[in-house]
Amino acid sequence: MRTLVDGILPSFVFLIMLITFLVISGVFFYLKRKFKAHKTQNISSLLVGTLTGFYSIFLGFVIYLLWSDYQNAQVIVVDETTKLYVLFESSKDFPPQVAQTIHHDLVNYISIVLNDEWPAMREGKENLKGHQAINKLYNDLINYRPEDSVSRIYYQEALLALNAAIEDRNHRLNMLNLSIPTAWYIMIFLGAFSVIIMGIYIIRDNFINFLMHLFLCVFLAFYVAAVTVVSYPFSGVISVTNEPFKKLLFHIQSDPTD
Repeated sequence: MRTLVDGILPSFVFLIMLITFLVISGVFFYLKRKFKAHKTQNISSLLVGTLTGFYSIFLGFVIYLLWSDYQNAQVIVVDETTKLYVLFESSKDFPPQVAQTIHHDLVNYISIVLNDEWPAMREGKENLKGHQAINKLYNDLINYRPEDSVSRIYYQEALLALNAAIEDRNHRLNMLNLSIPTAWYIMIFLGAFSVIIMGIYIIRDNFINFLMHLFLCVFLAFYVAAVTVVSYPFSGVISVTNEPFKKLLFHIQSDPTD
């Protein structure tokens, strides 16, 4: 499914779902007319309405979870870059050689995140270079020993900021995994097919009912496509942006004190 999300525009995902639902509807409309004499095919409208209601609640709940995860992923990226910015500003009080080392490590880490780690995350993978870069930054920071009280204050702030950034980084990488079980995806698709098929057998063959069924297919296609598109926060067209990292890198490289 990640390949579908990453390789196809959301509008095409919607069209694929809609065409699939319309084809299924056409097949079962044909079967309904062909075997309309069989009374056993009559389905209670109350049963269909109840199942449709439960399915709508379940689908809305899944979309809420996925959208919340998407927004949380955006917040995590902003928080990580904010902590790295605090580290950069705090390190300005360090001795020039130490500050230069920290700034170089920051530039190296952010560049790796942008050029290596982010493309890997689109495919649901981590990148070893990113781990190595953040480890080097951490080791260079803890190897520094401030000599006066003022430097100790800035050093403490820098260390706290780096620890928080590493925590945010781990949260970001954990967002690569599916946020809902695979069985739920199966239930979503099977539920959509069931609602469409059962709905066909309780409507009368007239233009208004056909039009309402078309709206139902459009509605289901939109929400199933939405579930598909936002399932992976770092993949596809609708994905978390790396713009905060780009802005931070530009700020560090253009800083006159660096």
